Amino acid sequence: MNCREAGRRLSALADGELPAERIPALEAHLAGCPRCARTARLLEEVRTFFRNLPRPAAPPDLADRVAARIRGPGARLLSLVPLLRTAAVAAVVLLGLSTGLLLLRPGPRPAPTASLTADGALELIMDGIARDTLTAEVGR
Repeated sequence: MNCREAGRRLSALADGELPAERIPALEAHLAGCPRCARTARLLEEVRTFFRNLPRPAAPPDLADRVAARIRGPGARLLSLVPLLRTAAVAAVVLLGLSTGLLLLRPGPRPAPTASLTADGALELIMDGIARDTLTAEVGR
């Protein structure tokens, strides 16, 4: 095993995640390589340091504060979602019904509008220009 492979396996060894069949080869390398052995000792010292740090305690009222936030103003808005969804569906139904009633009512209906094509637009423009030209000539 070389130093690069040993370096990759040191963290797994320290975490207890290195497969048992790979441990003897790593330990043999560490026994013969002072540099990697020093790295392994430093890694273990760092892990021990962090393991021994005091663990901060949660404030005694943490559970109450979390529960209050869950039941707070935002919770009221969440409880309105089903009501708002029902209101939206009702509005769509009413809009559909009113549109249907307007279309079915008796009486004159507006003539359907034709969509304007490029040729139709050009014809309207030319008619307007011709009308303006005639009006200008007549007015002289």
